[in-house]
Amino acid sequence: MSSTDVRTKQSIAALTITVVIALLWIVMPHPILIVAVCFAPLALLFVLNQTFWLVTLFVIFSFFRIHEAFPAIYSFKIPLLLSLGALAALAFHLLLSRQLTAFWHPSLKWLCIFWGLVIIGIVFASSRDIAITVFKNTYWKIIVMTLAITWLITKP
Repeated sequence: MSSTDVRTKQSIAALTITVVIALLWIVMPHPILIVAVCFAPLALLFVLNQTFWLVTLFVIFSFFRIHEAFPAIYSFKIPLLLSLGALAALAFHLLLSRQLTAFWHPSLKWLCIFWGLVIIGIVFASSRDIAITVFKNTYWKIIVMTLAITWLITKP
């Protein structure tokens, strides 16, 4: 690859980023957008380098409902943002960088049996609508984050 090819790709990338930021500014002309764009690369680096802490913060905010205890931060939807960051970082490390490998630890067999019992319980629940709603709102997060924490803190 010659230096002109690299230079052309860099120019196209810079132009694309500039156009995206300009379109964002047209759609939402708010000064906070500039601050968000400035901190976005730092946030991206934090998400990719500190995936375990992002998953841990998601678990803390989701299950202890800290954001509901402080009304000033409730509208920020912190658990949603943490889950998006954690899932994006996990996908990046599993699929692109290959720094994280998905494996089956022997202790996950018992968790899988438990998850199977929960799913069987949903099928045979007297109020299937409520059981499915609780599963969709809460339980799938427990399953995904259990696997995420297992893969992040142990090696195959």
